Amino acid sequence: MKCKANFRPPRIDIAAYRGKLKKHMTEEISEALYNYLEAALRHSAVGEMPTWSGGSRATFLQLARAIEYDVPIDRATGAPNREQQGVSESFGELNPNKDGKDRYTFTYNTTLPWLVTNENYDATAWGFPLHTPGPYQFQLAGIKAFEELAKEVHLLPVVTKVKSIRVG
Repeated sequence: MKCKANFRPPRIDIAAYRGKLKKHMTEEISEALYNYLEAALRHSAVGEMPTWSGGSRATFLQLARAIEYDVPIDRATGAPNREQQGVSESFGELNPNKDGKDRYTFTYNTTLPWLVTNENYDATAWGFPLHTPGPYQFQLAGIKAFEELAKEVHLLPVVTKVKSIRVG
């Protein structure tokens, strides 16, 4: 009796795996960004980040829009509205697999003078009349929240499908 068999080596569908991985990691970095924003705005060293003129909180608006996060800004304080200044002196974006380098990050930075100063110092020591003096340490609070979640992030497992055929 003559028997003929064909053997096919295993195939790996890398494109399908990368697609699922991108979706999974984008969800993970979005959740980490949510935790970062929650901690930075609500759980800094002074409690909630002040809303007096809206400028400091507005520095997070670009970043928050990436995940549809609401940054509450109290517009009824009687202070001059400095939201636009906060937006113009900051940058934020979600970077899921930017440039195809398999890195899932977000970027936030600000040059808003009073926020930068109050992040690390108590500006009332220099005569500034602040309702909520620093140091805010919102960056530290945000980073801690981010890192706690990041410890739990895992890559998706590679799913293997083996089809066995009995011959003979």
